[in-house]
Amino acid sequence: MAIEIKNASFSYPNGFVAVENVNLTIQAGERVAILGQNGAGKTTTVKMMNALYKPNKGDVLVDGINTKERTTAQIARMVGYVFQNPDDQIFNNTVKAEIEYMLRYLKLSEDEIKERSKLAIELCDLKKHLKKNPFDIPYPIRKFVTIASVIVSDPKYIILDEPTAGQDKHGTDLLGNMINVLQEKGITMITITHD
Repeated sequence: MAIEIKNASFSYPNGFVAVENVNLTIQAGERVAILGQNGAGKTTTVKMMNALYKPNKGDVLVDGINTKERTTAQIARMVGYVFQNPDDQIFNNTVKAEIEYMLRYLKLSEDEIKERSKLAIELCDLKKHLKKNPFDIPYPIRKFVTIASVIVSDPKYIILDEPTAGQDKHGTDLLGNMINVLQEKGITMITITHD
């Protein structure tokens, strides 16, 4: 099982070529960092991995499934994506509601919602923030709210876009521990960074 990018290119509607002839294989269970300066095409590349973008040329396969043949929602269940800016991802009135949103959408039992949320809340150190509005907490903590909301969906692959942006030592230590725990559970961790 793997994410395979085969000669993939992506151009925006204005004609700007963001990614050209990329080839990459990420095996299940790996920990991968995609490094590069701003504007290098890192985010565009990973957005093709979870079908937010479909390549104009070439193919992206997730566990053998071509992303061109599935909806973004179908691929997102396998490849969770944490946006660089948490404000682009959060839309619920409380941290708890944000974390549980997808689980409730999937109509899981209360016991399963509680169990899945427990690990994500613990890994992201959010217990004291559950009743707060996400926009009333600092940016670095909001980032962990979005990470938790992806963890609970239990994807095989998780993409973190610039997760250390704005984080202090506590936040970077929390991220390191979280990545270790999730990788030990067999989740492939893909991190984008220019740092």
